[in-house]
Amino acid sequence: MNSGSPAQPAVGLPSNESHTPSMTPPATPTPVPPPRPTRRKPWLPLAAVVVAVGVVIAILFAAGGFNSNSSGSERVGIPVDYSAAVPLAAQYGQSASGGPWTVVAAEGIGVPTGITQPNTRFLAANGCTFSPAPGGTESVSVLATPSNATPGKVASWIFFATNASLNVVLLILVNEGTASALVLVTGCSEVANIAGLSAVSAQSVVDSTTVASEFDQSAGGASFLANHTSAVQLFSLIGPSASPSGSPGGWSIFYTSCGLTPTGGSGSWIQAGYDANSGALLGGPSAGSGAC
Repeated sequence: MNSGSPAQPAVGLPSNESHTPSMTPPATPTPVPPPRPTRRKPWLPLAAVVVAVGVVIAILFAAGGFNSNSSGSERVGIPVDYSAAVPLAAQYGQSASGGPWTVVAAEGIGVPTGITQPNTRFLAANGCTFSPAPGGTESVSVLATPSNATPGKVASWIFFATNASLNVVLLILVNEGTASALVLVTGCSEVANIAGLSAVSAQSVVDSTTVASEFDQSAGGASFLANHTSAVQLFSLIGPSASPSGSPGGWSIFYTSCGLTPTGGSGSWIQAGYDANSGALLGGPSAGSGAC
């Protein structure tokens, strides 16, 4: 395990402030490490494309964009794995405005306490423009994942989808068996990089439960969760890239003791990357600590 400042995770949604995620090539993304674990990008295996995708995911999930649920009550959801969530996103994309849309990346978010905010906080950041999607939800909720959930199952998934124009990305939220549109992303080079990814599907991709089990048993994930009972769990997937030819898709698993909402203080993190088709370890595991 390597120690040091962790990579910024793909967490939260953009707030009224612009966030400029830190980038460091290969051994990063989502997608090396700035000094703050809550704002770290989980590692993904593919160099050029992955870094770019990681940047977009980091922008879209910049910590601080979420506010705690105003009611103060936890919103506990039903945890599902990737293979159960992706068909809902894929089906939604077929009929969503501007489509059909093809799912090329995903982000599973496991948090101990539910978070909700109006779907109005998407502003231009790092050249990317975020616009409300036609027919989109009025509020964005990341539901709490029960502490006894099967590894790799979380209550909320966000999918990245592209259409034939290849110049826009649609974010699709899946909660409790329902898919809904969030925002459209345009105007930045990262969108083109995402458009260069191929489709992912439950049939051709190792499930999140498989890589999570391997991560927990062989990479120290289970010990981390035992020592950090309120840890945030992030499961990031990107599809295979068209260039370089034959580049595989990849899973990144990232656990952090820092939350999605900014709290200050310091925290720890652990992460690893896996081949999306075989489940083989591609990078890590690595771990470290730093300011939240």
